[in-house]
Parts: sequence; structure tokens; C-alpha cells
Amino acid sequence: MLEVRQHSLAEDFLSAVFPHLKDEEASANIVLAHAWSLRTTSPGRLVRGDIQAHVGGLQEPSSFWITVWKHSNQKMEGAFLSLVLSCVCGELGNYPVFLWMPRNRPFLLEGGMDAVIKAAATQFISLATPRRVFSVFGERSVVKAFETVWTTLTGFRKVPDPYYHAVLGVCTAESIHILQDDLPAYDTIRLANDDDKDVVALMCKKFSETSHFPLTTERAMIESGLLISRKQLFVYESKGRIVSFCATTRATENVAAVTKVFTLNKSRNQGFAERLVRYATNNALTDGGKTAVVLYVGVENSARKIYDRIGFMGLYQKPNVVFEEALELGFIETEKGHW
Repeated sequence: MLEVRQHSLAEDFLSAVFPHLKDEEASANIVLAHAWSLRTTSPGRLVRGDIQAHVGGLQEPSSFWITVWKHSNQKMEGAFLSLVLSCVCGELGNYPVFLWMPRNRPFLLEGGMDAVIKAAATQFISLATPRRVFSVFGERSVVKAFETVWTTLTGFRKVPDPYYHAVLGVCTAESIHILQDDLPAYDTIRLANDDDKDVVALMCKKFSETSHFPLTTERAMIESGLLISRKQLFVYESKGRIVSFCATTRATENVAAVTKVFTLNKSRNQGFAERLVRYATNNALTDGGKTAVVLYVGVENSARKIYDRIGFMGLYQKPNVVFEEALELGFIETEKGHW
């Protein structure tokens, strides 16, 4: 039997799911991290409204989570967490809908993935307009199943080409490759500070223009200020000039994520980003006290080889290594948010 729960408070969501997925915290980072942040700030606001597919605009921005549980019998005993759907809003707007399923999926033996996803999707459209789902991100097979169910339920169709097709990399203290004397003379890696805000904002804007979610100059300044104030952004200076940056965000109890890596065009292919990501990753594992750092990298991105050299596992199919493909699908006639 399936049970669907909705969580309007980050604390409620985390208390319900965290004990069930601590062993998969790295994979589940995408649905955990925003709740982890919100638990210490303002709680998510549950928004209800009159939902009409294809009609009307977005509801008031909100954050909520939907979980689906499979029970072994009709007495609702032996709950097994089968799906997490995260619908959250940040300072720059709505995030994509994030999906996560555990790797161990006994319910699939019964052909139950569609049923699990349909249960979550049906609950979603009782809480927010389908126009809110401008894109969905998660493990590839889960996202593809969601797209089929979602289009059947709402009529909203996917954008023909995926927004993002990536693999998940995980780096630990045991896997990271630390190089001695790796930094050339006159080069520096450090946290970005307030004096860097304008330069970083320009780079944030340029980085966003490589994605489906470009930022205006004003919003890039906001993002720059947030990353700097939260001490989440490292910069690489070469001869006194910032040439590359790397953000480590989405922190949970034991995991952090590398979420932005960008190097100015004229400074590429000189090893700046590799040194910077290695430094930021090692910093999170040592000073940050994390047991793992995760990142997503496009399957056709040449940086995949660089992250593999640094020590991120799972970027290529190898024996005894978990390989997880991720997919982001966009949907037509929706109000695009931010990522």
C-alpha cells in the first residue's frame, strides 16, 4: 500500500526522511539541501489554490516536500521511503522540482514506479499549479517516468531536448588526489570577499548564460552577494586578477556540493579550475567536516575528465562504483524559475 505525506515545514520533512536516507545522503543531496538550509531560516509556506491545468499564473512562491511510502501490509507497517519530491523557492525564485528515489527499489518488482510517481504528482497538483513545474531534475529513469505520468495527468508536454544530461560524482577524503606544490608562483586561491562582488557578479552572469536559466545583471549581483556573504565562493587569482570561481553550496549534515565552476574564456585550459575545485573540495572535507562532496557534470562536458582526476567517483562506469545518470527535462507553457 502507498501512503503520501506532504511536509510544509523543513523540520517536519527532515525528521521524517533523514533517518531513512543517511546512507544515501550524497545521492539525496539534491532533495535534502534546501530543506537543511530552510530549517534554520524561515519555514516553507504551504500554498493551496484553485488549480486549473493550462490556465492562470503561478501561485505565491512556496516550499514544500512530498514523500511517498510503501507499506508491507494493510496495517501500514514497515514503511519504506519510495520517493521524495522537493518543490522549493530560493531568493532568486523557484527552483526546478527535484526527485529522488532510493537505489534499492523493491517496489519496482511489481511495476510500481509509475504508481509511486502518480501518487506524488496527484498530491502536487492539489498544492500548486502545474505551471510551477518548469523543469524536473533527478535520476534519469525516475525523471523519464515522471514525464510520462505528468503529461498524462496535466497535458503539459516536455521541451524536446533535455535541459541537462549529467552524471553524479562523489569525492571523499579517501578518493581525493591532493597534489603537492600545485599552485604556481603569484597565484592565489581564497574565499571571495565584498571587494570582489562586481567581478563575481559579471562572472555569475556569464556562467548563467551557458545554461537555460540566464540571469539579468541585477539578479547576478544578488547571487554574487549571497554567495560571498555565506562564504560559499572560492576564487582563483592569477597575477592579481580573478580568472575562475567555484561555489560549494547545498550543504547537509555530511555532504556539500560543488554547484558552480566557471573560468573566463581567455584563462581556460591553464589548469585554474582543476586546482580551484580540488582546493574547494578538500576544504569542505577538512575544514568543513564533510564526509563527501558531490557534483553533477554533463555527459559531454570535457570537465568530466578533470573531476575524475581530482577524485570524484562515479563519473564513468567502473566495477564496484555506483554510476548514476541525472536528467533535467523542461516543460512547455510554464513559468521558468532559477537554478
